[in-house]
Amino acid sequence: AIDIYGCCRDGEGNSETQVVLNVYDLYPINHYMSWFGFGIFHSGLEIHVKEYGFGAHDFPVSGVFEVEPRSCPSFIFRCSVPIVCIKMSPSEYRSNHFTDDISWRLTGKHIPGWVNRLA
Repeated sequence: AIDIYGCCRDGEGNSETQVVLNVYDLYPINHYMSWFGFGIFHSGLEIHVKEYGFGAHDFPVSGVFEVEPRSCPSFIFRCSVPIVCIKMSPSEYRSNHFTDDISWRLTGKHIPGWVNRLA
């Protein structure tokens, strides 16, 4: 069962964390463009009550950033889309897990093992 802002439950009643895609309109005109099936969007992933995005934002640096869920600065929140449930707790999913996964998906190589040895 899926609860878009809470937890998923597997068949055995164990709690899992839901990963949610939050979608934002870049421009107010998206409201009208959506009638024709298109628009210009920004998105972020919500995991463990934090939302992660990349790129355009009001912060002085570029790259991956963290905001309160469904409140990405300068954009208009459109909707949330449930993606998947994960069994990792917040203490198990650290920044090193994130960078290792991104590295693997982009390059086919993991980060060095010593980086995450004590995490």
